[in-house]
Amino acid sequence: MATGLIGDNRATLLHAFVPVGKGKLFIGGADQDSIDSYVANERDDVMRELAAFLAASADRLDGRWSVRVEEGGPMEVISRVISEIRPDLLVMGTNARSGLLKVLIGSVTEEALRSLDVDILAMSPAKR
Repeated sequence: MATGLIGDNRATLLHAFVPVGKGKLFIGGADQDSIDSYVANERDDVMRELAAFLAASADRLDGRWSVRVEEGGPMEVISRVISEIRPDLLVMGTNARSGLLKVLIGSVTEEALRSLDVDILAMSPAKR
């Protein structure tokens, strides 16, 4: 984006998603085709939202970006993809959580900083 870090290199925009109803469908005895269909619909919803984000950011992105949408929790997906593609740098956004809320729900960025073996640039949201 505006970091100037990418240059002529490629970048991957990764989005992890958790299909929250998958477990309920499984416990309720749904067949595998129904569960797979539900997950595919959830993935499609995520892709539509991501496409809208990318369209709104088109002036800052170019053809060197690829997009991946992976099922799983954020750290599970990030760890798996880091192991797979071995990037030089992981750029992560931070949320503006603080205090008790941060303690209760944790921080993916903080966990990544503690546990991943890759250089990480953590960026806070732009102030408005």
